[in-house]
Amino acid sequence: MLNIGINLCNSNSVVANNLFLNPSITNEELVIYCLLQRNYFTIKGFGICSIIMLCDYLYIQHNNSRVIDTIRKSIIGLIKKEYIAIRDKNFNEVDFGDIDNKTNFYVGFDLPESEFFQIYDSALDNLFESIPKIQSNISKFKIARLYIACLRVISNQSEFGYISQSSCKKCGFASDTISKYFKILQDLGLILYNNDYLTPEKHYTKTYVGNPDNKKNFEFQLGEEISKFNLIHTDKKISNKRRSVSKKIDNTKKKIDTAKDNEIAKLKEMLAKTEAEKKELEFKINEKKSKPKKHLGLNKPEPIIEEVQPIEEDLGSEEDIPDEDITKAIDNCIADNNLDDDDYDIFGDYFEHEKMQEQKDKDNNDRKNELIHKMFPEYPLNAIIPDDDNLDF
Repeated sequence: MLNIGINLCNSNSVVANNLFLNPSITNEELVIYCLLQRNYFTIKGFGICSIIMLCDYLYIQHNNSRVIDTIRKSIIGLIKKEYIAIRDKNFNEVDFGDIDNKTNFYVGFDLPESEFFQIYDSALDNLFESIPKIQSNISKFKIARLYIACLRVISNQSEFGYISQSSCKKCGFASDTISKYFKILQDLGLILYNNDYLTPEKHYTKTYVGNPDNKKNFEFQLGEEISKFNLIHTDKKISNKRRSVSKKIDNTKKKIDTAKDNEIAKLKEMLAKTEAEKKELEFKINEKKSKPKKHLGLNKPEPIIEEVQPIEEDLGSEEDIPDEDITKAIDNCIADNNLDDDDYDIFGDYFEHEKMQEQKDKDNNDRKNELIHKMFPEYPLNAIIPDDDNLDF
């Protein structure tokens, strides 16, 4: 009997290299774009699918109206952006809104002939089947988008690359979501990852990603990065705990300022304990930073892999924002009723950071305009100045 599973393991979808973290295509559209290719016939140049079929691929019930609506919107979006074309069973042009959930339709693709990477159908199938068993509130589309990004950066001879926080956030990922999804993907055996290192300037590095089938190579490539950039190992659990303790200290100080006389002594005692806890955490952090973690398994793997630089899809690294800046930003939002106390841990690391950076960029550009306008009065004051390191005033 023919083993259909073998075919599924060998079949794949194709995605252009520049599409994996392109914010112009949504998480849902990119995932549906890959799933629509599952029944693509290379010789004939088209595929066949239905809404119900896509529900099955996603391991979604056929009566889940919310997800079905998402699938429909994604297909319409792909049509408008000219990634796909839809035809009815007689190959006639058709309004997709006229196709019901059970009716098959033909799909045409403008697939890239070069500069692309592959996504195996069996890996996506494993991901979608496993997610409900792990956690019910995980977005299948978001975690699949991150997995697709991981496949892109390791699609090279070294089978090693990295992804930055800023690239992921362009596609709507929060910092805590990124960390959680990386761990899930690794637990499922789909990737290897590491984001436990700081630069000598105490900036967080990007998240390094590798092929799960070659752990020795991943360790070697990571070791090369550590040696090349003098990276310092850090314990993020301790850092996050310190941030939480810092928040408690600030909140306790505010309570002391408005407390009644009979409450102050108790609050001061609480404050002293919390400050002592913070000092202990800071000691642990500094101790770890002063002793860089020795990387294991740095012997070159066999066979020797040609040295290839990790793929850089987004330059620059995320800064390790000082605790006091985070606390101040969060407190301001709480005061304006824009954030609940319980949301602190969710948005802690990079909350308001992008807005601050946008304002900084705008101010810098305005300054360039003013200076260039003074030197060249004919230059329009409100013109857009191109990014140029030589114009950094």
